[in-house]
Amino acid sequence: MNHHFSGIELFYAENYREGDTHITLSGSEYLHLIRVMRHSPGDEIHFTDGKGNFILSKFIRNGKNEGEFEIISRTFHPDKAGNLTFFIPILRNPDRMEFALEKAVELGITNFVFFKADKSVKQNLNLKRLESIALAAMKQSIRFHKPHISFADKLTEKLCEGKMTALLDQDAVTSVTSMTEISREVCFIFGPEGGLSERESGLFRGSLKLNLSDHRLRAETAVVTTASVISQML
Repeated sequence: MNHHFSGIELFYAENYREGDTHITLSGSEYLHLIRVMRHSPGDEIHFTDGKGNFILSKFIRNGKNEGEFEIISRTFHPDKAGNLTFFIPILRNPDRMEFALEKAVELGITNFVFFKADKSVKQNLNLKRLESIALAAMKQSIRFHKPHISFADKLTEKLCEGKMTALLDQDAVTSVTSMTEISREVCFIFGPEGGLSERESGLFRGSLKLNLSDHRLRAETAVVTTASVISQML
């Protein structure tokens, strides 16, 4: 069954546990609900716990620092892209990296590893900021699985051990649209502006190589394009 979620607001109930009959919301999420969205007792409020649950509730108590919501119904939505991981290099421009993450989350990708490519510009990664961007994108696009984001100091074979690897390569013959193994666990490897090093490319000599375009794409464009194609397959 297809579900259409346009026209609703989604809030994140981090402390919800299966079997709960009420949700207690506090902190910035609660303040946003009452001060920005101007909700008050009696309103129907939609939540997710970030683990696949879509929860309809009724706002029953508004305290100064927290509110209480009675659960009316709960629907579970599986993570259709839970078997896929996007490996994204740290980019010179953090805004582009954040854009790629935001759009990929909106398109349903839930697992990300940001890595220091051999040819990446060496800079620190603000994981907390990336997690905040991903959470906001999850709520904005009405998704029910909180994205998992991690960091790797360098690309190694162990990161994709036991999984299929798909390397995005402009010179590849196979198009990403022709992928047939989307049901398996797959690591999608994206290169930085300067491309993958000889060492990194050597890690994936036996991997599936996929082409997105006859033209060179920026790393963030490749990420968003791949996510868009995959979202149509799931």
